[in-house]
Amino acid sequence: IGVWREAQQQTLPGLSCQRLARESIAVVLPLDHPLAQQENIPLAALQNDSFIVLPPHEASLGLYLHNLCLQQGFLPDVAYQVNEPQTLLALVAEGCGITLLPDSYGRIPWPGVQFCSLQQAPPADLYAVYRTDSVTPVVQAFLAMLRAP
Repeated sequence: IGVWREAQQQTLPGLSCQRLARESIAVVLPLDHPLAQQENIPLAALQNDSFIVLPPHEASLGLYLHNLCLQQGFLPDVAYQVNEPQTLLALVAEGCGITLLPDSYGRIPWPGVQFCSLQQAPPADLYAVYRTDSVTPVVQAFLAMLRAP
């Protein structure tokens, strides 16, 4: 079993997926940002901000987030591109820009940043991915546990 955030958006020949957790994309702002105390921020309201982004490789979270901005009618002004979410958070805390991340990253206390909900927040669900043709009893038990209330 693997864990993959983009499983629902990708074609997975020979693989199946089951949702592990529901999540949404949130905007991460420095504490002094004018919108840092607002809830349900429209993504389009961020079009004039500088973004700190993950690389937009094919089938990646970075590409998904980039495309969300394009769907709102703007190309994000990329100030920095980094490889790790922790680096994104550190740069936001220093006032170098803003970023988009799954809201679960907000459960880790990070000084100097504010996670804010987006209006019509895009999903960032996590999925268990497994080979369809070789579901072992252990995999079956794990998947059953996920389905249990």
